Amino acid sequence: MKTAKRIIGIVFLIAALILTIVISVTAMTKEREIPLMADGSLSKKEAEAFIEELQKKDLGSLIRDVNELDFSKTEEDKIYYYYEVIKNKLRDASAEEISSVISSPETKDDVKINILTLCEAEGIILDYDGLLSLLEQDTVSAPVKNLLLDLLTGKGDNYADLLEEKALSADDAIIQKALSDLYVLRPDTAVEIADSILSDLSGPFSAKIKAALLTKAIALQENPSDREIEKFVHICDHMLKNMSASDEEERNATVIASLAQLENRISFSYLMSLEGENYEDAKSFIVYENKNVVDALFNEKPDADTVSLILKAAPYYFPNEEIVENIQKYLEKNAEYFEKNKEQKDLLAGVIQYAAES
Repeated sequence: MKTAKRIIGIVFLIAALILTIVISVTAMTKEREIPLMADGSLSKKEAEAFIEELQKKDLGSLIRDVNELDFSKTEEDKIYYYYEVIKNKLRDASAEEISSVISSPETKDDVKINILTLCEAEGIILDYDGLLSLLEQDTVSAPVKNLLLDLLTGKGDNYADLLEEKALSADDAIIQKALSDLYVLRPDTAVEIADSILSDLSGPFSAKIKAALLTKAIALQENPSDREIEKFVHICDHMLKNMSASDEEERNATVIASLAQLENRISFSYLMSLEGENYEDAKSFIVYENKNVVDALFNEKPDADTVSLILKAAPYYFPNEEIVENIQKYLEKNAEYFEKNKEQKDLLAGVIQYAAES
């Protein structure tokens, strides 16, 4: 009798397990169901047949298909169905299989980027160690390498040594990303590398110099020091005036952006002192980035330098009504000073008059 009961219990247990599995599979099927595009070029029947055809293929075959697609000539709904089917295949594939597909020379770079981005968005685990070879391949584009560096940075300190190695030795294509990503994990080390690069300005402006400049600017923005900012301004001044560059516009833009983001009076004053057509075009951007610095000037006691800086910034300040109101209040609040310094008062009043006439 006990044996019979035990057998009956086992049968019921097996039945329950089977039911659970059926329910799980059904739920999974519903979860993986690909909704049809309402306004697609394919009819419902055609779309279902197309999806079924795609689902029969393995991940590698689907990626090879996508490599050959001409996206400008392929219907939007077909691209969507490829994306959805590949997403489901990625969820079921092993990390090693996915990394193998991404690393394959047959997989185009834009497809590599799409797979990496998709996996990150969907929380699909990747075998990052299996992807490191991409960083060494000359045939792999910088955008792929830079995206991979970003993803490695997101894994915490696991790949910090690799980022440090790349920040010290990487080629021009990825050194900027390597150094900026290293700053996220090891800021002190990244700043040390940047300082070392900027200690030798005898050569031309390069990707390495650019990387160091931008990293140092981020560090100074987060931990400002007047002394360090003065040194940085001196370095930037040397670059603009003495450092050769294959692309002078890029050099100038990098230097100006690096200084502008500091939002510091010292760096702002230097930028507004630059003369020449190339720099005039950038001053609206400089003032916009340093609006807080300009606004703070109106809370300081007036002197010749402060008034001069306000006058330099005024033509580029937006909106005009706000700068006019600030100047009016500034003149009223410091009436005694401006009675003794009428030339400065007249110059500021001229800004108000110009704004009223324009």
